[in-house]
Amino acid sequence: MMKIGIIVNKKNIDGTIILLPIIKEIKDIKKDSIIKVGYSEKFAKHYHLIEFNNKKNKYLIKLSSITTPEQVLELKEQAVFVDENDMIFESDHKFRYYNYKVINTNDNSIIGNVSDYYQLPANDVLVVKNQNKEYLIPMIDIIVKEINEKNNFIKILPLDGLLEDDRAIEI
Repeated sequence: MMKIGIIVNKKNIDGTIILLPIIKEIKDIKKDSIIKVGYSEKFAKHYHLIEFNNKKNKYLIKLSSITTPEQVLELKEQAVFVDENDMIFESDHKFRYYNYKVINTNDNSIIGNVSDYYQLPANDVLVVKNQNKEYLIPMIDIIVKEINEKNNFIKILPLDGLLEDDRAIEI
């Protein structure tokens, strides 16, 4: 499951939800797909997708059993998670790197696996998880040295401090 956006408001009185996209390249989501809504995927509630519309800087969605503006407002600020296989993308996308191994070029050690991806104004960022830590790795040429799609790995040259324990997020 991928986090695609955050619920920011209601659109109509029919329970249409406005999402602020995190992943901006989604053209469509298959109807009746399982959609999870929650502050984290582990504790999210399941819904079925009724309708999806990409409106430039926002997504509009309709979910099963969400039929009133009040129900939408109860979900405000929660994330929306969708299985990547249920999404249709506008163009080639970098989400294909999910579960790729991330390898440190200094010693060929495995840092972790790609678990998420953020499109930010300055540069894109990979979220790399190992057993108990999470690292944010900028997708910039000075750090990313090789992307091997055949063998599903990314080699990085970590700058000083990038993988330090005080910069990691405990999970």
